[in-house]
Amino acid sequence: MATAPNNTDAYFTQLSYLGGSGVTTFTNPCIGIVIVGASGSSGSSGSSGSSGTSGSSGTSGSSGTSGKAGSSGTSGSSGTSGSSGSSGTSGSSGSSGSSGSSGTSGSSGSSGSSGSSGTSGSSGSSGTSGKAGVVGMDGSNSGRWTYNGVGAPGTPGSTKFITTNTSLGAPTYFSISVLDINSVNYKNWLDAIRLAYISSGSVYLQVEEVGNNSIIGIYLVTSLPVDNTTYYDIRVGAVVSNGSLTSGLNYTISWISNGSSGTSGSSGSSGSSGTSGSSGTSGTSVAVGGTGNVFTKFTSATTIGNTSYKVHENPSDGTLSFGPSSDTLAISYGQIAHAKDNIGVQGDAQTSQIILKADVNSGNGTLQYTDVSGSSRLLIPIDGVIAFEAHIVVLEYPSGNNASFFKVEGAAKNIGGSPAIVGSSTLITISEDTPGLHQICPGGGPPVLVGGSGASSYIYIEVKNNSHIGMPAKFVAYVRYTQTLF
Repeated sequence: MATAPNNTDAYFTQLSYLGGSGVTTFTNPCIGIVIVGASGSSGSSGSSGSSGTSGSSGTSGSSGTSGKAGSSGTSGSSGTSGSSGSSGTSGSSGSSGSSGSSGTSGSSGSSGSSGSSGTSGSSGSSGTSGKAGVVGMDGSNSGRWTYNGVGAPGTPGSTKFITTNTSLGAPTYFSISVLDINSVNYKNWLDAIRLAYISSGSVYLQVEEVGNNSIIGIYLVTSLPVDNTTYYDIRVGAVVSNGSLTSGLNYTISWISNGSSGTSGSSGSSGSSGTSGSSGTSGTSVAVGGTGNVFTKFTSATTIGNTSYKVHENPSDGTLSFGPSSDTLAISYGQIAHAKDNIGVQGDAQTSQIILKADVNSGNGTLQYTDVSGSSRLLIPIDGVIAFEAHIVVLEYPSGNNASFFKVEGAAKNIGGSPAIVGSSTLITISEDTPGLHQICPGGGPPVLVGGSGASSYIYIEVKNNSHIGMPAKFVAYVRYTQTLF
């Protein structure tokens, strides 16, 4: 038996020899394979003929070679059957005929069942961000102006504003055009700040960069805004700030005001009178005897005698001291000094009061002198510092129709004979009959200035009388101050 081939897709295990030239051995065989289709269905049988008489059997002839199979003819009707002859010898088998034509294809099989669903694909990458939205509208009670650099107080240019410093934490003045960036007239809006300041004395200004609310400043208005027809000068003190102003950029400016105080409530009814107390015993009469310029010396509750605590006037320099002479240090004409004990040196723990005065015709003046002759000032002790509060009252005369009241607070030092303001001082307008008629620091600088040097260092306040009819005004300041020195 032959060995099975390596290719096992299909192979034959047996072949039958049907015919040929009788050669059984081939050197280079070429094998053709004919696949015979299945036999077609049989045709219908013809009707049987009548039987004939049987003939005598002939001798068997030798078998002829098989002819090629012809195409099948149509079946004829069967003849009548003859009589059966004698059987002849069987002939040799003929060669196989050619294969018949292929049968028709079978019908398609039914569809298979659906496969299970596949797993979900991974998520796609995020899309790009959309465009930024447009800048929103400003809040109420606001407008927009273009920043035009430093130079306040002064002319900012139409539709612009300027300041004294680009840092939002440093400006002391804003000068704002009456026309905003759209040339809308904001004069009434700016004048309303003046009216609000007169009414409540508490107005806040806010400045914010358009489109970037991290650049912002909030300020307290510290004096009456000045109307310069085409622009307003507004003096401020910073409350909250972040960032700096940039020339050419647009900014939103708004303001709010605290409400004015309500009217006082009606007085309550008076209480019933208490019973009278018993009369005290009569006091002991004592004789008062002064020594030089010493008014009193307290020895006991009933005795005026010679102790270190005293009230002392020095007519030569116009000072009045309360306390031991080793503790008080009165150095300015008209100064009233009070001290009891010291930390280390004379006058290093002392409080004082003094009066400054000025008579100002229409125009500028200086509130600095403590005497009428104009030769003495409020002095800063050398190597010392004073913290002051000044109440300034102004009266127009001779008519007396217009009065104003201001308050100034701050500190000044004199280290090594060089006077200077500590940080910045504050000006508050308390009340005015005619807003803007009387001004403190009219040039836009700090409300309190220093002058002189060494032991002659002093503070002073610039003022202005804006009377248009030539009425003079008296400026008087009552100054309280506390000092220390080394």
